[in-house]
Amino acid sequence: MPAIIITLFIGFILGFAIAKLTTEKQTAIGKSTQTQISAKQENKDRIIAYLKVPLRSEYRATENKKINSITNNEVEKLIKVSDATATRYLDELEEEGKVEQIGEKGRFVKYRLK
Repeated sequence: MPAIIITLFIGFILGFAIAKLTTEKQTAIGKSTQTQISAKQENKDRIIAYLKVPLRSEYRATENKKINSITNNEVEKLIKVSDATATRYLDELEEEGKVEQIGEKGRFVKYRLK
């Protein structure tokens, strides 16, 4: 009988220890995900800020005004990310309605503020 009580007691303590470790691990994962989300938003904000600076303007003769634009390669260099990540950021900004794509595809594609 005492062996059963001791076994139950040890099992109870181990159950609490495992539950605590699992909760701590999930909290750490949540913090990591939040950090990634914050970094992603900061990078997208840097792209928008880059587009707001008037030094990188190109003259549009048809519209008779200057516009700021950025390419995928410029985003790669600006925030030091891969080609795929730069494309993803620009696509997300376009879906959010913050930028619009100029050009169809390839090297001549640029993005500007909407």
